[in-house]
Parts: sequence; structure tokens; C-alpha cells
Amino acid sequence: MLNVDLKTIIILLSTTAVLSALYTFFQFLFKFHPEKKISKFFFILLTFLKSIGVFFFIVIALYFIYYIYNTINQYLTLIEMKKYVKNLSRERVLAKISITDFSENSFNCILELYSLTGKLFKKSSYQLNGTEFYLDFVVLNFDYMFIEKGSNNIAYPSTIFSDSIAYDNGIKLLSSNELKEFLSADSDKFIGLNSKKVISLSNFIFNCISNDDFARKNGIRSIIGSALHHKIFSKSIYKVYLQNTGGLSMVEENF
Repeated sequence: MLNVDLKTIIILLSTTAVLSALYTFFQFLFKFHPEKKISKFFFILLTFLKSIGVFFFIVIALYFIYYIYNTINQYLTLIEMKKYVKNLSRERVLAKISITDFSENSFNCILELYSLTGKLFKKSSYQLNGTEFYLDFVVLNFDYMFIEKGSNNIAYPSTIFSDSIAYDNGIKLLSSNELKEFLSADSDKFIGLNSKKVISLSNFIFNCISNDDFARKNGIRSIIGSALHHKIFSKSIYKVYLQNTGGLSMVEENF
């Protein structure tokens, strides 16, 4: 069912009125002659009413053409997004954090971030105050583009913080440019999509993340944060997995 909001209706009617007024004006200039019995007022009124019908039909036709074009584009994007998601529908490592040193009030760690296809994307060292680390991820829940058999399987690392450092003061793990690269990394490994399509889709996802209005119009149900955490008792390695059901899990491994 076509969903036409009030703003769209006002635009259509305004456009029709303006075009009709212009048409009437030029009709009057080129066709009205003083010797005709019909008055200027009735000539203008009849011409205006006639033009309203003509131009309203044209405007509506153009709107429906745009609507159909936009619907086809959304459908094609949906097909491509399903291919994108299908390449990611498996359990994979998103991050690995290695505690290299710790004291009563601080710790050092090495954080490795992995691309959506499982390849090492970024490796950094951090020193934080606190005795417990928090690794925050952003998880995208799409109504129809990402959900396949109930799975929501797009997530990316966002922030690292601790029990002594609030989330707002935490360290951002990916810049805007890095996030775009993260979403399109290893594009040659996406079966059924060429690298240009992967980059285009990654830009689409980035726009959804950065623009709430764009996200809602393109079927995102929610964008949520998921902070995994663990208390530091010893030098350990923790791996974060994205499950094929969309959830995140963290597993401690031997150093």
C-alpha cells in the first residue's frame, strides 16, 4: 500500500497550483482578446480549473514513476544485502583482547580487531585504569535486510572502557573512515558480489548507522550496544565471537 504523508500531499498540491497559475497566465497573454464577449475573470477561472486537472495528473504520474523507480531500487538493494549477509552467516571472531600486564588499579592490553570475513583488521595497545574491562559492540537489527532465519549478524567493535573509565570517556576503536573500510574489508571474498557492490553496501550500512532517519526508512528495527566485560585476575586472552544467530559471546583462552 502506498504510504503518502502530509508533506508529500502538500508538495503535490502546491506544485499543481503553481504550474496551473503559470499556465493560466500564459493562456491569458496569448489567447485573450478584448473583443471577445467572455470576461477576463471567467476566462482566467475556466483556464485555471482546466489546467489544475492537467497538471495534477502530470504531477501524480511523475510521483508514481518515482515511487516505482524507488521501490525497484529498494528491492535490488534487498537482494544484494541478502547476498552480503549470506557471506557473513557463520560464527566468526570479531576481536581478541590480550592482557599483557596488570596491577591493582590498571592494566595493559593488546586489542586485535577482525574484519567481517575473519581477517586481522587492526591491532593496538592500550593502558587503562581499572580492574575490569568492557568491550562495547554495536549490533544492527534489521527488519528484513539482515534477518535470515531469525539471525541478526552485523556487529562492529565500538569502544573499550573499564570500571574506572566511563563509556563516554572510553577509547573509540574505529574512526568513521576505518568503519567504512571495516565493513568492506576483504571484498574479494564476498561470493556473488563484486568489490564495488560490497563497497556500495558498506556505505549504505554506514549511512544507516550515522543517520537515524535514513535507517528508519530502510528497515532498521534497532541499533543497540552490547558491552562484554570481564574482571582481570591474570594475564589472559579473551576472544569475542559473533554467533550465526546474531548474539555475541566472549571466551577466555589460555595465555
